Amino acid sequence: MDDLKAHDLVIRAVDCQAITTSQIPDVLDQWRHPAHSAFWERTAWSLFNAFTEVHKSVNPHTAMRRGEALHGLFDATAGLVLAS
Repeated sequence: MDDLKAHDLVIRAVDCQAITTSQIPDVLDQWRHPAHSAFWERTAWSLFNAFTEVHKSVNPHTAMRRGEALHGLFDATAGLVLAS
């Protein structure tokens, strides 16, 4: 996944309320400098991990709601479901 596609998904994640605007820098930092070496390769999975690393800093109820929105976004992006 290139940066252009990743940046588009980050903004779309704000649109679907998977993250807040204040979390954009943290997600991009995890995308650019993953905390785990398994995610150094630039893939959709490594971008998904960037989001979930940021979700670790919010309360579990909020993280669950945002995680559901994130799954929906990535499912739609992968063509698994129709985007709403």
